[in-house]
Amino acid sequence: MAQQESVLPRPVARAESPERKPWYYELSPAVAVDMGILVLFLIAMLYLMPTGQVADAGFRIQALERSIEQVERENQLLRTQIAQASDLRAIEHVARQQLGMEPAGQVHFAQVPERAQQLKLPLDANASKEELPFSNRWAIIRERFSALFGEEFLHGW
Repeated sequence: MAQQESVLPRPVARAESPERKPWYYELSPAVAVDMGILVLFLIAMLYLMPTGQVADAGFRIQALERSIEQVERENQLLRTQIAQASDLRAIEHVARQQLGMEPAGQVHFAQVPERAQQLKLPLDANASKEELPFSNRWAIIRERFSALFGEEFLHGW
C-alpha cells in the first residue's frame, strides 16, 4: 500500500509581524491637531476657572467694602444728630417752638397742714398708731375723702 498522505493540515509558521506602532502614530494629522487643540483648551479652562472665581470674590469684597463705608457714614450722621438733639439749647428751642411749652413760673403748693387741722387729720405718720378693724378703717377713709373731695367724688363707692 502506498503511503497515505495525512489529511491533517500542516502547521503554518507564524509570520513575524513588524512591531506595531503606538496608536497616535496611526492618527491622521487633522485628528492629532484637533486633539492638541482640545488639550490646550482643557488646560486653559483649568487655569481660567480659579482666576474667574478670584475675580468674582474680589468684586464681592469691593461691594461689601462700599456698603460698610455707607453704613459708617450713616452711623456718623446719626451720631451728629444725637449730639445736636442732646444740646440743651436745641431741646429748649423744640419745646418752645414745636411743643408750645414755656418755662414754669412760680410754683404754688397747696397748704395741706391747714386743711388737715380742719379735718383733724394727723400731720405725721407716727401720730396715730391705734389699730382699727377693717370696716371702721373703710368708714374713716370714706369720710375723709368725702370731706376733701366732696360726696360726688365717692358716688358709686
